[in-house]
Amino acid sequence: LAQLLANPVLGLTSLNAAIKGTMSGSGSIAATLNVEVHRFDFNSYPYHDIFADALYMNDSIHLQAEVRDSLVPLRLEVSGNHITTDNPYVLLNAEARHILFDTLRFIPQYEGADLYAIIRAEVLNFDLDKMKARLDVDSLQLKTDRGVFYQDSVRVLMQNEEGGYKALSINSQLVEAAAYGTFSFSTLPTALTNSLSQYVNAFIPYQEVDSASNDDINLFVLLRNTEFLSNTISLPVVIPDSAMVSAYYNNRNNNI
Repeated sequence: LAQLLANPVLGLTSLNAAIKGTMSGSGSIAATLNVEVHRFDFNSYPYHDIFADALYMNDSIHLQAEVRDSLVPLRLEVSGNHITTDNPYVLLNAEARHILFDTLRFIPQYEGADLYAIIRAEVLNFDLDKMKARLDVDSLQLKTDRGVFYQDSVRVLMQNEEGGYKALSINSQLVEAAAYGTFSFSTLPTALTNSLSQYVNAFIPYQEVDSASNDDINLFVLLRNTEFLSNTISLPVVIPDSAMVSAYYNNRNNNI
């Protein structure tokens, strides 16, 4: 693959794949996909024994995949409904059992990097201004030669209500954060940039934004523990007590 695709991080590949299905005159598709990857070279590491089975029918999809490589023990299950509509729903379950990242050459600067996590995610609608989502990570453990970072539970929630009201939150032993208010992801970055450009206009140029936009957002971040930053990934950050940031922004009033 490195020669075919002119990509040096790729290498030898050996696999079997089969797809079977039917298509009706109305465009309805029912199909199955079976894949067995015997070897796949990436970043100078040969991955072995990757298996995947997928079923697509009536605008729904179900995928099961497993990596049985000794350094990448990973299981993945994805289900989705109304995939081609304006309101798709996707459910993902994943389990990573001691993935050795330094051996895989992803983060070689952290010797012995070992990841364990159980992940569950639900997403309704892929449009950020309409999305409702939930992410749960259980038994998250990252081990390096410098230390061990462990979290019993990490939860991320995203809500979108009528009228543009949104609420995002992160809850874990390390950090608690929330952002809520009436705003749009399509206009907020530009509006905030324009507000900041008044103070440092030499570095941040003004950009046109929808004059009807009304971005009103509150932000709260609480950092409970910094051992992960200073020990596990060796960042020179030491905070002896909890640290908190609270912020508010409204583009109509140009208020930060």
